[in-house]
Amino acid sequence: MNIVQILQQAICHYKVGEFQEAESLCRGILTEDPFHPDANHNLGIILKQGRQLEPALVFFKTALEAAA
Repeated sequence: MNIVQILQQAICHYKVGEFQEAESLCRGILTEDPFHPDANHNLGIILKQGRQLEPALVFFKTALEAAA
């Protein structure tokens, strides 16, 4: 599976409320590519959903920097 497919899986898990699975998949992508903008953005959303605001901000910031 490539990164795009893994990210799509993570989004599907998120949409059905499987946040731990979505987080795990995003973190797996970031292990391979720490500055992947979409994985950072989605992980930020997942963490925000879990009210982990400060860690979420770090991932949002990285997503913005990587996309610039």
